[in-house]
Amino acid sequence: MSTTATLTTDSVLAIFERLNTENIVYAVLRNAENFPHFGHDVDLIVADTDRNRCREIFIEIAKMQGWQALTECHHWAKSKHCQWHNIEIFRFFHAQQLAYLQIDLFHGYLVNGLPFMTETELLSDRQSDPRGFTRIHPGRENVFRMLQLHRLYTWDAEQTEKIMRYRTQVLSYAHDHESAFQAIISQHMGTAGLNALKALQHDHIQDYSQHITQFKRQFFWQFSLKNPVAALQNFAERIDDYVQGYWLDPCGQVLPFHGDSQVLTEVLDTLVAHNLLSCWTQKRCEQSGLSWPERKTLERGGMVLKRAHSSTRNVLDLSSNNHEKQTLIETVISRLNARHIMLYSANIEGCVP
Repeated sequence: MSTTATLTTDSVLAIFERLNTENIVYAVLRNAENFPHFGHDVDLIVADTDRNRCREIFIEIAKMQGWQALTECHHWAKSKHCQWHNIEIFRFFHAQQLAYLQIDLFHGYLVNGLPFMTETELLSDRQSDPRGFTRIHPGRENVFRMLQLHRLYTWDAEQTEKIMRYRTQVLSYAHDHESAFQAIISQHMGTAGLNALKALQHDHIQDYSQHITQFKRQFFWQFSLKNPVAALQNFAERIDDYVQGYWLDPCGQVLPFHGDSQVLTEVLDTLVAHNLLSCWTQKRCEQSGLSWPERKTLERGGMVLKRAHSSTRNVLDLSSNNHEKQTLIETVISRLNARHIMLYSANIEGCVP
């Protein structure tokens, strides 16, 4: 049996080998510095004509590499009019090894929910990497890093390691490809983007954030005035995404339970530590509705524990003390997978749609 790291690494290498040999038009979006180790997930841009074949390849890899399950999340791929909103998310699971691999297929790169760079643009100048895959143009990738830095500075300033890593990558590329990078920034972000780069180079973070905010506002109004119908459709889709994701059909799962939750919380912490679960929380009140933090947990694909007064068919019974941790891990993963399309299961025949 492969170790967790080997299972994940071998699967990543197998996926890219198949994408290459079958001439799939794709590009890695980001975080390929430590290939084949991507961290949490692998973000790809794939030509629309190749998406169904990618799904078939992922199913074949799941079987070949010995994964226990492969699911496809439909919660981020509901837009009928604004295809750039959609993300196809494929999740590989192995409960016994605590192994997890996520592949995300994007249709473009968004700013304020609008298509900043389309799928066609991102694939037009993709480049071959000597390690055996294709990636988007590094200039575009570092433009994205500038936008990610703005988000981190604004909302996740405590992630100092990631901020430093992104900042170093942007500045290193700007140093090695000064004129070419400035041309790409000017093309896509205008004067505000160039000013943001200068502020970053001088470590003027407040000025940097102001220039990026200025660019995002300009982009929003320029796109909306040029494409009013698409902008209105985008607005309607964003509202629908919000309602679906937080209220009607969130990605995560409410897990009712009965009995002592200590072992269950230990299991959830273990799953979070191994990336099989994004986050979890437990309801603090008896009211039937969900609080805003609980809805945010579900929107992120997490799990909300809800204490139940009796053990019924859908309630996880923890009243006895003989629950094995591995059994609970498999139970929780099964509950999570029930929220998604099961493409492959080692325990279910004919589950591929």
